[in-house]
Amino acid sequence: MELSLNLNILELILLSLSLVFILEGILYTLLPNSMRKVFIFILNSKEDKIRVIGFIFFVLGIIILYLLFL
Repeated sequence: MELSLNLNILELILLSLSLVFILEGILYTLLPNSMRKVFIFILNSKEDKIRVIGFIFFVLGIIILYLLFL
């Protein structure tokens, strides 16, 4: 499978941001109660725990990108 999107870096960044907004919008629309629980969890968590969770998501994103464009 080959994916070819002749995008410059700005277009790629804007595409990525728009996908993030779309996915977050879907979550807030379909699961508002669960999203509230996530916010409460984050507010009650220590900074170190939030950093670890953020780093895990960062690494997962890098792995997915690597696998997509391998």
